Amino acid sequence: MQPAALHITLIQKGDAGAFEALYHRFYKKLCYFVDQLIHDSAVAEEVVADTLNKCYRLRERFGDLDAVEAFCRVTCRNAAYDHLRAQKRVHVRKEELTLLQEQEERLEFERTALHALIEAETMKRLHDEINKLPQRRREVIQLYYLQNLRTEEIAEKLQITTATVHKTRQMALEQLKNVFTEKNILASLAALLIRPFL
Repeated sequence: MQPAALHITLIQKGDAGAFEALYHRFYKKLCYFVDQLIHDSAVAEEVVADTLNKCYRLRERFGDLDAVEAFCRVTCRNAAYDHLRAQKRVHVRKEELTLLQEQEERLEFERTALHALIEAETMKRLHDEINKLPQRRREVIQLYYLQNLRTEEIAEKLQITTATVHKTRQMALEQLKNVFTEKNILASLAALLIRPFL
């Protein structure tokens, strides 16, 4: 019996020493082979270790060392190509995600800028219309919405009752509502004026 045949026979029987010798015989050569394909030595070592473990599980199927080596090279090559395909998919997905994130950020910036522009224009129109209100209505609206005073504080400051503050505020809001309804900008004001009655 030839030494190679004896060696493969021991491998087929699961002899740990024979398989360790086989491992040392192919490991570095296969690692170099895989690393040349994927350019990542850590992954190459993983692929080779997995391949040699698979070789051990299938040890009874091999007739000689050439068959073992051929199996290992083909299995390593296929695993390396699978790794490259997976890396390419990950890279493509990352590029797609980056592109989507950039588009989302651009849209969010445009929405924010547009909202700020609309808000600024609406606030300018609102201030213009508030300044056109009769004096008492103007004072109540400015104190309530612009200075954030409570109804009681406004009543004390203007030396009127809280009921008068409520009524004056309602009349001022009704007047502003009519003006803005005519000018078709009531919807944008609604978001700015919504505040619970205190």
